[in-house]
Amino acid sequence: MADMRISGLASGMDIDDMVSRLMSAHRIPYQKLEQKKQVMEWQRDDYRSMNAKILELRNQAFNMQLSSNYTARKAISSADSSVSATATASATEGIYTMKVTQLAKAASMTSATKLGVASDTAKLSAADTSVAPAAKFEDGDTTTLTIKGEKGSATITVKGSQTVSEFVKDFNNQSNLTGVKVSYDKALDSFFFVSAKTGESSGFSLSSEDPTLITNVLKLGTTTSGTGSQYTGSVDFAASTDVIDNTLTADQMFKIKHTPISGTAKDYEFTITKDMTVGQLMKTINSSDLGKLGVSAYIDENKKLVIKDSTGGTLAFTDETSDSKDVVAKLGLSGVTPTTYSQNKVSAGGVNAKVEFNDVEAVFETNSFQLNGINFVAKAVMTDEATITVNQDVDTVFENIKSFVTKYNEMVDLLNKELTEKRYRDFTPLTAEQREEMDEKDIERWEEKAKSGMLKGDLLIQSAVSNMRNSLMRTVQGLPSGDAKTLADIGITSGSWYENGKLYIDETKLKKAIAEKPDEVAALFTTNDGATGASDSDGLAVRFYQQADAIMDKITKKAGKESSVNSSFDIGKNLDDLEDEMENWARRLDDLQTRYYKQFTAMENALNKMNAQSTYLMQQFGGGA
Repeated sequence: MADMRISGLASGMDIDDMVSRLMSAHRIPYQKLEQKKQVMEWQRDDYRSMNAKILELRNQAFNMQLSSNYTARKAISSADSSVSATATASATEGIYTMKVTQLAKAASMTSATKLGVASDTAKLSAADTSVAPAAKFEDGDTTTLTIKGEKGSATITVKGSQTVSEFVKDFNNQSNLTGVKVSYDKALDSFFFVSAKTGESSGFSLSSEDPTLITNVLKLGTTTSGTGSQYTGSVDFAASTDVIDNTLTADQMFKIKHTPISGTAKDYEFTITKDMTVGQLMKTINSSDLGKLGVSAYIDENKKLVIKDSTGGTLAFTDETSDSKDVVAKLGLSGVTPTTYSQNKVSAGGVNAKVEFNDVEAVFETNSFQLNGINFVAKAVMTDEATITVNQDVDTVFENIKSFVTKYNEMVDLLNKELTEKRYRDFTPLTAEQREEMDEKDIERWEEKAKSGMLKGDLLIQSAVSNMRNSLMRTVQGLPSGDAKTLADIGITSGSWYENGKLYIDETKLKKAIAEKPDEVAALFTTNDGATGASDSDGLAVRFYQQADAIMDKITKKAGKESSVNSSFDIGKNLDDLEDEMENWARRLDDLQTRYYKQFTAMENALNKMNAQSTYLMQQFGGGA
């Protein structure tokens, strides 16, 4: 049961205030622990901030280890508007010729005449203006359109009652399987079919059983006729998300044997799992090599699985797994008899790019290609040759080195600032009571000084500055006689001693070194002896990276990371010990406060008794008068 606290009615004293004043003196050791904890947390955060900065520089040192940073090349085209050129590090310096004789183009088809509707909300039937009603694509008519592209095949259902925009949506919903898209422009009142890629392999075809769809509705002009075969299953699928057979205990191998009109039959195998839906199987078939031939699977209006072969060949279906399950039956394809249908087809082909590089002809499927380490973008057919000049890109290499030196100097300045920043020991962390008596600006100014110098003279940071400086200033051993072995050899020198290793670049000397002896500059930074840890045989970037890595490990051991638990790093362990000590002090303070209240309560009770006795005596004396 909690102690009852009695106010000072009998004594006339403010007991709460008196207890608070008595406790203030006893809280001083606890407040000092709080302040010590705050200082440790500030130090921890400063260490982590330093580590983050060192990490940035270490990452840049990693890039400086890559030989490609010192072998940059640049290419200049004399006819950039026709063919642009960008050199890679593997490009050989020299002068070359380039001529574009043909641009790569995507396969495409466009309505030969306007649809006559000028609206994407118009029905497809409105686009068929045939005078012969028997041949007209009416509202109630339904057919299929098979799209065969470079990615695969897909078949969609097309209705005369569909709007133009609905047709475009249905067609494009299959583009991930076919690689073909369509758009409709109201102003031009035409359909535009186009492959997603360029080159001869981008060719595609559209075929339908209804000859009026392609010629009268899509207005795609002359078609070729042929036959196809279709296999319609006997099982109803409510949706493409229906699972084929959820009772399977093992994966089944569903095989489709395709026998072309001429040529050799070929087997195509598809794995069916317990959770596979009919829609997933359809996508797998449509995007397979079989789909790229022109075989497509879809669910028809009667909810049956249909596998259509627009090539006119024949298909045979078997379950190749030796068990009691039969996925062919589950798909409704057991003993199915093919239906032969007439189809009208229209095709479009893409065009490859053709170029002559130093009079040698080359063919590419796209207008972006690489030759001899040079990336080209063909933009226009040319009548005259372009001159492509490849030189060493001195400026890029120079900027890479300059960027590293700049980052290093910034790091040196930052670390030395931390080491020399003044420590204001009279400005201790504020207690809660002190904060209540100050405004926000005063608190901010106070804490700015209180946080200052957390790492002043810190041995770990001093070691970091020294080790990073030495890693760059020492001679690289083992390089050939006469080659650059120090930063000074390529125009980078250290400042005065009081600048603590700050580097300065002689731009003229560095650019000259890069232009005249790029291999030496690269070796100076990238040489790696393969041994663990930094050594004098390692290049400057290699040893700097290793030194920075070692420094980060030490700082992490001392101050941890944001995600670290206190028990995994030194300051964290000290914080845990401090918090245990603070908890013990808090319990003592609670006990002491309780004792004070008990003492004042006892005093109040005694005074109450005395007052009661005094009142009683006065009443007795008054009664005898």
